[in-house]
Amino acid sequence: MNKLGFLFLAVLYILISILSFDGNIPENAQIICCGTLIALVGIPHGAIDHVLYSSVSSKSMVSFYTIYLALMVAYVALWFLFPVCAMLFFLLISAYHFGESQLSYIQQSKLFSVLQYSVWGIHLLSTYIFYQLDTLAGIFNDYAVMKQFVDLFTIIQFQGLSVVISGSLLAIYFAYLLLQRNITVQQVLQEIYVLVLIHISFYLFGPLVSFTLYFVILHSMKVMLDEFQFLKEKFSGLSFYKFIKLLIPFSVVSFLGLFLIILFNNWILDLPIIYLIILMTSVITLPHAIVMHLFYAQAPIE
Repeated sequence: MNKLGFLFLAVLYILISILSFDGNIPENAQIICCGTLIALVGIPHGAIDHVLYSSVSSKSMVSFYTIYLALMVAYVALWFLFPVCAMLFFLLISAYHFGESQLSYIQQSKLFSVLQYSVWGIHLLSTYIFYQLDTLAGIFNDYAVMKQFVDLFTIIQFQGLSVVISGSLLAIYFAYLLLQRNITVQQVLQEIYVLVLIHISFYLFGPLVSFTLYFVILHSMKVMLDEFQFLKEKFSGLSFYKFIKLLIPFSVVSFLGLFLIILFNNWILDLPIIYLIILMTSVITLPHAIVMHLFYAQAPIE
């Protein structure tokens, strides 16, 4: 059991104890705690994309910032023109990104890598939608602009088929890797353990708490450790303290940007805050996922 898996299990146990004692977690407490964790860990894990890009690419930083911002602007336009397509694209990009961060240590051909990352991520997100569909539908149906996503989610998790199919494919794939000796029994058990914890958390807790647990502990913290390990080898003398200092500037820029967007929304757009959060998250995720793909391709983590 790795340290992040143990941390996830410990937090899961604490939350289950709270539920057993009190029966629920107040909504305000959920928002405050989850928002704080995402602000302290979730956002900073993507705050050194420029450093990673310069470490794995020879292209200029001017081209990096140009492409990065252009992708964000183009994605915003897609949201306003074709919101359902934008949501589906967000789910697919997220699935691949989550799968890549989880399974990057398994060295395969490009085709097999794309398949393994995609299937793992699809299993993650379809599991989340399967357990949370009723709650999400209840929330989304309160807003006219978000009702269109309920049908999309319903199709994705149709009677849990996507969960069963993606889970079966993962089982077959891990068995194949074992036969090919590309992965150890211990590593397979570790992957099963992680997926079991994810299923338990998605089943027991609401959409905000369950996803925050995964996103902060199993995804963001892992990515930050991968980034630190790579940069520590590339730049001698890099301490964890200096690494944290690297995260601060663009984390602050992100906070300010999000604050200004929320103000702009309140004054002009008047979109539901949940819709705005999903839109902003997807817009940030697209270029970040591309940078991380380049990072893992050039600096595979053992």
